[in-house]
Amino acid sequence: GNKYVARYYSQVEKYDSSNNFVTEWGSYDYYSASNGYFRYIYGIDIDSADRIYVSDYKRGRIQVFDTNGNYLSKWSVGTSYVRGIAIDGNDNIYVVNNNGDVEKYNTSGTLLQNCGSVNGAYLIATDSANNVYVTKYYSKRVYKYDSNGNAVNSFSGNNYFSTSFYPYGIE
Repeated sequence: GNKYVARYYSQVEKYDSSNNFVTEWGSYDYYSASNGYFRYIYGIDIDSADRIYVSDYKRGRIQVFDTNGNYLSKWSVGTSYVRGIAIDGNDNIYVVNNNGDVEKYNTSGTLLQNCGSVNGAYLIATDSANNVYVTKYYSKRVYKYDSNGNAVNSFSGNNYFSTSFYPYGIE
């Protein structure tokens, strides 16, 4: 299928199944909080209805688009900065903010649950069992939680494993 690539500052690029460039949308603007403008993109994910969710880091919001880049909606998260975003198999949207808080939203942007905190967290991912993985950059760790924010101790009795590098992304 199609692939969507987020450029760090401000744009989303769409490629077809043969990796040909199709289109792009978004723009960087330091001052404007208008729809489709970004101030650093940290994460991107797609739900089961092919809506594209983009984390707008410095504006502390999630913007939602269709597959052609048409703006659909937005919502704010619980802090001024939002980093990673991941969508599980039930279309729950997990966001990690600048404080390391992991928050669970529905597709309308309603906060469903605070799922704990990982100080220094950067990005987030989910697996097929709807577990949530959070990268902690400076301590070189990846933490694992269930969909309710409970620690899953599946790494030698811990809910994290250490890496030999500073984990920035995870999938």
